[in-house]
Amino acid sequence: MSLFINIDTHYLPAYTPGQVVHVYVSGGEEVAGLNLNISTDAGTITHLDALSGIFAGGNATVPGDTGIYDEGHLGIVYVATVAGSVPASGLVATVWLDTGAPGLFSFDFVDTLNGPTEFIAWPSVEVLIPTQGDMTVQVASVPEPSALALLGLGGLLILRKGRR
Repeated sequence: MSLFINIDTHYLPAYTPGQVVHVYVSGGEEVAGLNLNISTDAGTITHLDALSGIFAGGNATVPGDTGIYDEGHLGIVYVATVAGSVPASGLVATVWLDTGAPGLFSFDFVDTLNGPTEFIAWPSVEVLIPTQGDMTVQVASVPEPSALALLGLGGLLILRKGRR
């Protein structure tokens, strides 16, 4: 059995703090730990939480290199079960980031500065490196509300002028 990792969103507004991207895994293998390595150029990672998904409820982050590095473009978190295992199926992590300029960007869980994301199988303690899905994210400009209002007003004036 193999694991597959993916993200839930492929569109984010530009220049917006606190954007949320959820990371999911499928495959169902029993795992006892996770070395999550995530790199992105879609923005600056501000927070990374791996305890709200499959590892929620009595599991803990492992001290060490857990944190945000490379000027906010690399997030690392180590999580282990307190006892036993959890099925690798569902939400793995939530990533908060502040987006920058518009463009097409990516998330990567395999080819990062800290190596690939690794799930630790249970009870074999075998290292499982997931296959990743489409990790591209479009960061796009969002028009200001006043610009949208002016556009709507212009459309109404054109319609009104056409009816005369």
